Order: sequence, then C-alpha cells, then structure tokens
Amino acid sequence: MDGRLKYRGIEARRRDAPPIVKKMQLEILEKLAEARDPEQLREKALEAIEIYRGYARRLILGDISIEDLAITQVLSMDPDDYAVEVRQAVAARHLERAGIRIVPGQAITYVIAGASGLSKAVPIQLIEEGSYSLEPYLTMLEKAAYTMITPILESLRAR
Repeated sequence: MDGRLKYRGIEARRRDAPPIVKKMQLEILEKLAEARDPEQLREKALEAIEIYRGYARRLILGDISIEDLAITQVLSMDPDDYAVEVRQAVAARHLERAGIRIVPGQAITYVIAGASGLSKAVPIQLIEEGSYSLEPYLTMLEKAAYTMITPILESLRAR
C-alpha cells in the first residue's frame, strides 16, 4: 500500500546469494509489482523473463563485475575440519596458503572460478577480473528467475 516491496522465501533474502542474483530478483519483483490485474501480471511475467535473459547475457559476455559474483559465507569451524569440500572452506584454505589467518566464525567472500565449480572457490582478494565459472552462476540466475516467474505463469494457465 505504501509502495514498498516486502519479500520472503526467495534468493534475494539469502545472505549467501551473490549480488547479481539479488539484483535480478529485485528487478523482477519491481516489474511484477507494476501489474494491476491478472492479465497484466502475465504480461509482466513475460517481461520478467527478458530481465533474466538480460542478466544471463551480461554474465555470458563478461559484462559483470567480480563484486556482483561474490558469495559470502561464514565458517562454522576451522577450514581443515570440514568433512565435505564446501566452497567457503576451499576459499579459506586459499587464504591460509596466502598467509592470511582464518578462524571459525569469520566471513569468507569468494567467487566460483575454473572448470570445477565446487573445488574452485577463489577468495575475492585473489581472483582475477573475468575469471569466473559461468555455469554455476547461470544456474543460480535461472533458479532465481524460475522461483519468481513460474508460479505466476502456472497459476494463470490453470484458469
């Protein structure tokens, strides 16, 4: 009623979602909020698909800053104590090898880089501009767009 958007249960609310995903979802939300009736909502959902495609295109073309790809997660334990190879621990071990002391509870910011997404989490301090892994980020964008658009299109199709 006051023009502000309130959102829950989407990637834009998650602290570990990269800014590119958050920006895209908020842009989609703003587009959907323009609708005044179900027919307009369908049109706005189709326009939202174009917003997703624009972000995917920019990602593919390398027209995205490293900061927009950065993922921040907090270490719950020492990087060497993780039984599973999680990205934040991989990035933390990179930092330790670079001489930076890492402790549990510390936030680690990294970019997914290289061919193997999980094992190639590179701390933002050590990443080179443009050296990110495309597929994981495209998947994140697609999932985030799907979360927003699919329920609308499916509900309108059921009418």
